[in-house]
Amino acid sequence: MNRESRTNPMRASGTKGFTLVELLVVIAIIGLLIGMLLPALGKAQDTAKVNQSKANLRNLVSANTSYWADFKDRQPTFVNDGWGSLPPGCQNGCSPQAACNNYQTNYGCNTQMILGFAASGGIWGYWVNGPLCGFSVSTTCAQNACVYVPICFSGADGGFGSFRIPNIKHFSTYLNGKYYDAVFVAPKDTLNLEIWEPFQNLPDEFTYSGTIGFSSYCWSPAAMWNQAVMGGIKPCEQGFQNPNQVPSAYRSPTASQAKYAANKILMMEHGWFQNPPPSPVNGNFSGGQEGWYFNHGYNSSPVCAFFDGSIRMTGMWEFMDSDSRASGSQDQGCGLWLRDTPFGSAGYYGNQSYDFLVSSSAGILTRGGIAGRDVVVVK
Repeated sequence: MNRESRTNPMRASGTKGFTLVELLVVIAIIGLLIGMLLPALGKAQDTAKVNQSKANLRNLVSANTSYWADFKDRQPTFVNDGWGSLPPGCQNGCSPQAACNNYQTNYGCNTQMILGFAASGGIWGYWVNGPLCGFSVSTTCAQNACVYVPICFSGADGGFGSFRIPNIKHFSTYLNGKYYDAVFVAPKDTLNLEIWEPFQNLPDEFTYSGTIGFSSYCWSPAAMWNQAVMGGIKPCEQGFQNPNQVPSAYRSPTASQAKYAANKILMMEHGWFQNPPPSPVNGNFSGGQEGWYFNHGYNSSPVCAFFDGSIRMTGMWEFMDSDSRASGSQDQGCGLWLRDTPFGSAGYYGNQSYDFLVSSSAGILTRGGIAGRDVVVVK
């Protein structure tokens, strides 16, 4: 007897959906976890960028070492050793512009500050023309001489100099040979990256589109001058000496003259990249395009490469504490950096600082130049 088959009615599974309260709890937990993870992720990204900057400086230190090997241990220099003392007219010193004119009129054409070759074959550079140069360009010593000296202490280009342009061809040859190579820009240098990125993958060594980006890293200009300019090697016995009055001012010292190699900056981040203000633009400069410098805030901790090859973040508090401990009484004025340069007691663009707590020109105005110190102790 056939039985009629039937399908059993489906049983209830006994499960149910989330209530509104439960959903809100889950969402709250997820939000809490995200809130906990984001700072950790941000910190990891920040650490990665700092490590990349350290890697850049490590490569730059290697390039400096190769440069020293080729130039008899000399610090980078871009002018004839006799600038400021060659006759006629400069035996007792003269301005960078006058020294440039004097040399190019009476001795020869100074080696030109080349930025790089364009893929089309053109050459870009900070040219200084003269009667013995044998080429036709419109730029002159009056316009560009300050680019050739370590740093100009006064005038329209005061505060600028070759210390800001390690990516010129004369030095970039020891790396990848490109002005806009990634090794010259710090990953936290947001203003520069906007200029940098469009050119990084081009075949040109250098190209120009209305704005020039300068390296995130700079040399210590104090270590590029003859140390007599920066107060000599005996603390407190003399202060700043006008390079226009020092016959051997433009003869760069040797790297082996770094008496305190572990405490003297070779190269460093020029900008304020660690713990910077909300706005990357320093409104204390005119033009609205200049960023904050490493010495513009107490919270700044630039990554620095020292003459012994060590690389470390060094906080402004450490520079300031070292300077204070080396000063003795305030009246002596014998700190680690010079207050009596034409920049004044505020030092290297100190008047453009973000806060009133910071006061340092470490690396830029180091007393004693290459034979001086920027910090007192090594961590």
